[in-house]
Amino acid sequence: MKFLVAADPNKLASLEVNSNVFSNEKDSEFTIKVVDKSANDSKIVQLVGLEDDVAILHDDGELRFVKSKMHISPKYTPVGIFSDVTKETVYRVNSNGIIEYIRGDSCISFPCDIGTTEIATAAFDGHDSFAFWGDKKGSVWKINSETHIITQIFKFSFDYGMVSSKSSPPLAFCGQNLVLGNGSGILTCINIESGSTHTLLISSGGTAMNNAVKCVTAINDHEVCAGTAGGAAFKLSTSNNRLRLLGKFSPVQGSIRFICERDGLIALGGVDRSVYVFDLQTRQIVSRVYTGWTLRSIAFISTDKEEELEADDDMWEVIDHNEAEESEWSGFDD
Repeated sequence: MKFLVAADPNKLASLEVNSNVFSNEKDSEFTIKVVDKSANDSKIVQLVGLEDDVAILHDDGELRFVKSKMHISPKYTPVGIFSDVTKETVYRVNSNGIIEYIRGDSCISFPCDIGTTEIATAAFDGHDSFAFWGDKKGSVWKINSETHIITQIFKFSFDYGMVSSKSSPPLAFCGQNLVLGNGSGILTCINIESGSTHTLLISSGGTAMNNAVKCVTAINDHEVCAGTAGGAAFKLSTSNNRLRLLGKFSPVQGSIRFICERDGLIALGGVDRSVYVFDLQTRQIVSRVYTGWTLRSIAFISTDKEEELEADDDMWEVIDHNEAEESEWSGFDD
């Protein structure tokens, strides 16, 4: 298994680890290489794996790509980046409702009329629909792939002490549902066809800070994974528009900042400086590696399936080459 990991404050590193490897075992085999340290003071906040590249978002809005070395300067305040199901297109969502579509060398913008509400968080279904949340109000928008016109198809609002206008709660599409987390350990499932909602408390006890849901990731059209500030990670079903707990991933420690899924595996981690990899179906731990850094994001580069490695290995050669010539590539300078 190969990954790129983003660590505080602005470090990007490659991580290669064999299956069934744990960092506390004497015969463990894993390699960590520092690929890049940003030349400026901006932090890497998000990584998104593509078909044969990785997109990197900095907190100042700068968007960069590992293999192509392409970079797109920020025009607005970013909320996040997303890729489509083909892993060939990147969308950069900004707080003012501007969505930027990046494919190859082209960059097209789609403005959304969200009124005066600033977007605090966003989600993408991988196809043509975006969800926005801000100031206790949300909306779903659909992009026409031919005309590039974006239209609002659903809106919702409710307030049960969920989030403040300054919060950025985790939000994810799961089929025809949206799953939204809050600071009290509660997940809400919102059906975008009927408008019905269902809530489930997944974290309780301890301090309110530990109960906060920090990340939500859709696994398919009827399952999500969620992580909390207290180090709890859960797998849940959204079938019949209702949340149902399927199980827990353990052991995990520290606040979970990210959950990334690929080919039946999930990688998660955060404050405790370790990358945990689990089998999604059995929820058994596959690998755990202590990196020594507080982690912000992760992207799968490849799996251990030989037939799927060709494109990813090409990129890995680029990463290794860049690491060998770090003086040339430091700060992602072109």
